[in-house]
Amino acid sequence: MKDISLKALTIGISSIVIMGLTLQLIFLLLATAYAHFIKDHPDLTELGTMVSYAAGISGYFIIMYLGGYITAHLAQKKIMLHCFIVSSSVIGLSLITSVRSDNFTYMSIIFSLTGLIFTLAGGRAWSKKS
Repeated sequence: MKDISLKALTIGISSIVIMGLTLQLIFLLLATAYAHFIKDHPDLTELGTMVSYAAGISGYFIIMYLGGYITAHLAQKKIMLHCFIVSSSVIGLSLITSVRSDNFTYMSIIFSLTGLIFTLAGGRAWSKKS
């Protein structure tokens, strides 16, 4: 337990939460602009839906990767353990606030596991770089 850095955990979790909230704000602003645009171009509805899902999913995985990278940079020791704790904490927080206990889907489980993998990949990338 002495090798666990509370600073790395706190900043890692905070960075993912702040970047995630920023992404949600940007996504909301773009969705509002898109809703106004689609009124004049209804034939682009399906394309816009696919693009928005792709952007949201990509953004989520990039944020998890960066969170792992930041955590690894601050942890210095037991990097994968730190990244696992950060990712599990953020995913748990996200699931608690967004999904009812009777509403877990395969997609939420796959998303969670993939987010964990991307966080660990970010930590691994930092450790290879150093």
